[in-house]
Amino acid sequence: MRLPILAALTLLVSAPLDAAESITAVPPAAGGAPGVRRLEDIERQEILAALKRHGGNRATTAAELGISLRTLYYRLDQYRSQGFDVGE
Repeated sequence: MRLPILAALTLLVSAPLDAAESITAVPPAAGGAPGVRRLEDIERQEILAALKRHGGNRATTAAELGISLRTLYYRLDQYRSQGFDVGE
């Protein structure tokens, strides 16, 4: 059974730096310290990766992440408005 996304993100954020380095590096947000990523960026990466793993199936993606389908659609709409490719 997979952890809900919030629990997984909490573990990730609290993980030692060497464990976090295995995740794709993302440039820090404007004014952010080098090597520090925003929680929003980590969440977006995890959601989009899960969506890709499930071939765009939103119901399965939401179930894996432990979030409601409505929340997933809301996040995808946000990412789309920010210019990220979230599929159809």
